[in-house]
Amino acid sequence: MLYKKFKLFFEISMLSFIASGAGLLFVPFANINQKGFEKALGIFIALLFWGGIICGIFFLLKTNERRRLLESRLARKKIQTATAGRLGVLSFFKNKIAMIADIVFAVSVVSFILCVIFAADNAWACIILIVLLYWSFTLHCFLNGKNFFYIFSYKKYADE
Repeated sequence: MLYKKFKLFFEISMLSFIASGAGLLFVPFANINQKGFEKALGIFIALLFWGGIICGIFFLLKTNERRRLLESRLARKKIQTATAGRLGVLSFFKNKIAMIADIVFAVSVVSFILCVIFAADNAWACIILIVLLYWSFTLHCFLNGKNFFYIFSYKKYADE
């Protein structure tokens, strides 16, 4: 049960950050100086963005808490688990899935820089690239991080 909550909290955290990035796509439609639908849309976008970040951080903290509980429970049972290295933000290409996210992240950084230099007047291209950059950075951090590494390490001990 502890492993299932650990994995669930990790997934909720990652999805919250992804939802936060989705809010950025709707920014061009928002106008908080208007009344009615446009104002409501602006408030919704702000809630989606900031709510996603806050929810993501909350569940990331809960994930870390569950991971530490799993580590101590397995240590008491004398079960040696693999240890993860650096933080996800500082790590690259730690597994196949993370490698894809890292490549997309690198491409989105280069694409965004090129967009700012050569297509700055195309707001939609810049916004889409900002969202892609945000999402790929989020996935880079999550998929190279300790918690993702531990999901696979603990899988064999899930019923312990």
